[in-house]
Amino acid sequence: MSCGSPHETPCQDVLLAVYAYLDNEPASIERDQIRGHIEECGPCQEEFDLEALLKKLVAQSCCGEPAPSAIRERIITQITQIQVEISKPTP
Repeated sequence: MSCGSPHETPCQDVLLAVYAYLDNEPASIERDQIRGHIEECGPCQEEFDLEALLKKLVAQSCCGEPAPSAIRERIITQITQIQVEISKPTP
């Protein structure tokens, strides 16, 4: 995904780091870079908001208990694979 505007950090890199950002975990990109990009890029802001909402809904459905790490990792892997497939250029 790209909004078509030049950014210091590419949209795709930011979106791949969103989960770590939301979980306050270390990411391949500095938190300030992610936050700055999201503030200036509408499409990435929408994606970030969607992921934040998804995280909130999953947390609520787990009755306040953190999801088991195996399930969380599987979900993140599947979402990442989908994002990669979506971002592949069409021939």
